[in-house]
Amino acid sequence: MQWRKWIAIASACVLLGVLPSCRSYIRLNPRTEQLEVYVAPGVAKLGQHPNNTPGSIFALQSTVVDLPGYWISQTQVTNAQYRKCVRADVCVYPIGPERNPRYYLQEYANHPVVYVTWYDAQAFCQWAGGRLPHEFEWEKAARGSQGNSFAWGETDDFTVRAQVGHYEPQAATVPVGSYARGQSPYGVYDMGGNVREWIDDWYDEEHVVLRGAAWYDPPVYSLAYARLSHEPHSAGEGRGFRCVFEDSLPMNWGQ
Repeated sequence: MQWRKWIAIASACVLLGVLPSCRSYIRLNPRTEQLEVYVAPGVAKLGQHPNNTPGSIFALQSTVVDLPGYWISQTQVTNAQYRKCVRADVCVYPIGPERNPRYYLQEYANHPVVYVTWYDAQAFCQWAGGRLPHEFEWEKAARGSQGNSFAWGETDDFTVRAQVGHYEPQAATVPVGSYARGQSPYGVYDMGGNVREWIDDWYDEEHVVLRGAAWYDPPVYSLAYARLSHEPHSAGEGRGFRCVFEDSLPMNWGQ
């Protein structure tokens, strides 16, 4: 119902109170009913110098880029949102209930969808009116214009910032947006934990880029410049995604 969408927007405005103008920075995707936040045009410090990069982490070479404005999903795409695309006969089901039972359970509707390939993620984003983010776009949304080390800044208090570093057998994803203190400067959630995210760039001839960290990753993977990779056709329990939308394709609130 329309009023529920407006309540969702109003709630997000409260959570994003650090932003100067909520009306300018947040909107609701009418197809997915997912909130999106605006990343303003301008320069951003991206990558990291090898001398300042932990030994287990790969990063782009340190650079400054000037990017146009764009919109990005405030959270990782959830099971419930992905099911909308499946019901529209655009997306295919993730792996069946024997390996991915939570996708089929209502209590996990707000958890990030997993066991989707890079191609599955592309199909969803296209259906939603966007695409997968490029590396520069994802990293700017995570680090802000000043190039924070982590989405939330420079602190390493991971337990209150991200779902990461959980090695116990029963550990798994949590509902998206569970870590309010882990928001990026633009108000984007879970860019340092929960699941790794498919990116629309190739790492090498056979692998595409992943950004972010899964719940089972070492906390150092939460560094916002950290790069991972995987075969695009391979789905896994720790791989999800979010979408990006061109600024030239506006959507009206609440439609």
